[in-house]
Amino acid sequence: MDNKNNPDEEKFNELLFNYGRQDYDKSSKLAKLITEEFPSHQLTWKILGVSLQQLGKLSEAVSANIKAVNLKVNDYEAHNNLGFSYLASGNPKLAEKSFRNAISLNPKYDGAYNNLGIAQKRLGELEKAERSFKKAILLNSGYAQAYKNLSSILHDLGKTEEAFENCRRAIDINPK
Repeated sequence: MDNKNNPDEEKFNELLFNYGRQDYDKSSKLAKLITEEFPSHQLTWKILGVSLQQLGKLSEAVSANIKAVNLKVNDYEAHNNLGFSYLASGNPKLAEKSFRNAISLNPKYDGAYNNLGIAQKRLGELEKAERSFKKAILLNSGYAQAYKNLSSILHDLGKTEEAFENCRRAIDINPK
């Protein structure tokens, strides 16, 4: 990364290393430094947003994720990250919009369907949430968390037997 628009390779690799080992304190500090010097480096903004969210700095995470989306509007992961930040900060309506944006950019993004279902559940839209979780599972039949979330929704909807089946499937996929 040896041009004026990208951070020094050593510094960026250090950021990736700390982020990869889930040292969000170090990765957020490094990402802040890099974004100050390279404010249009979108991947660093994405890492900053996720790191801040993991540290519970939700309003800062939302801001960083908005910046990441604005720098690359066709990045479905950035939209998903923004949605997750909105969800964590208690704004399921904006989260739903971000997850829908992610899905429109990548209709096969199972994680965005799962997250959309979570937002819909928080909005009290249980039937829509059920459809979203089922879509996530249709795209990824090994998605234990989507089965777990679907089980919860089905239970809330009074579909006890189907809820139990989906709970069992989640456990079969991931016993933990």
